[in-house]
Amino acid sequence: MIKITQLKIPLEGGYDEILSAAAKALKCPKRAIISLEITRKAIDSRKKNNIFFVYNVEAEVDGDENSVVSKSGSSKVSIGERFEYKQPELRRKSTLRPVIAGFGPAGMLAALTLAREGLNPIILERGNDVDKRNQDVRNLWQNRELNTDSNIQFGEGGAGAFSDGKLTTGIKDKLCRKVFLELEAHGAPNEILYSAKPHIGTDKLGKVVKNIRKEIVSLGGEIRFGCRLTNIIVVNGVIHGVSVIEQGASRDIETDALILAIGHSARDTVEMLFNKGIRMMQKPFSVGARIEHPREMIDAAQYGSFANHPLLGAADYKLACHPEHGRGAYTFCM
Repeated sequence: MIKITQLKIPLEGGYDEILSAAAKALKCPKRAIISLEITRKAIDSRKKNNIFFVYNVEAEVDGDENSVVSKSGSSKVSIGERFEYKQPELRRKSTLRPVIAGFGPAGMLAALTLAREGLNPIILERGNDVDKRNQDVRNLWQNRELNTDSNIQFGEGGAGAFSDGKLTTGIKDKLCRKVFLELEAHGAPNEILYSAKPHIGTDKLGKVVKNIRKEIVSLGGEIRFGCRLTNIIVVNGVIHGVSVIEQGASRDIETDALILAIGHSARDTVEMLFNKGIRMMQKPFSVGARIEHPREMIDAAQYGSFANHPLLGAADYKLACHPEHGRGAYTFCM
């Protein structure tokens, strides 16, 4: 497989223009390209009078790929390998069911992985399922009534479920591709696989989350909503179980494996872990403020005369400030 980067295509350009640009970069006829897959699509709006899309693609060609790459003489053309996820080898011998605390992104992917190996995980989620959670959030916004266990922070889908499902991270781990493929396979738009700034959309995210839940359950997993982790039962340095409060009643669950996918805001759980002597690392904490601009203003600033172009959508921006003797500030999750 050959990787080609930085293909500049006019806004109205389609697949044939991308194919032609790829063939030009490879210095080969279009018919020599057997397949072409878009891996990244971004907007270059640095020149307001000449805005275009920039694509990265993966191509398969008829012939020796190394020879084609060498012939191209371009630093933008290279040999690459398609991402292929390999499930870790199952070495677990215990007959006890593993427990996962939290059903946000980390908990969902962990549960899906374990369920596919036939380990029948038990997932504890202090909040409600995504439909009931929507009702809880509406009740907060409309009636100012807070459900402390099911709200914007807690519940099926995690905190990101109410932030438009933006898929952003600063890490470069190849496993990120696995997450994107799973989300797309469960109903997320195909664009997340190549968009430079991918997001699922809050309106679609509920369906994706429910589809993941249905697969986990179909494979023998069990998701307990309204179930909050309160204690880890440890004897001689080994986990023997967990204590939970479920529907107002306290009970214990026997297990020897626990995955903590508790997210950012479960302060009571973090305090419990701290009091049990779990090692923790203090990290800096960012305080955020919501800033609202008219979309028309941002579109005009970023796209100039191309503002309102139907193929561009809403413009965004990213700013950061690092003063020499002060606290830094940055925009996040526009």
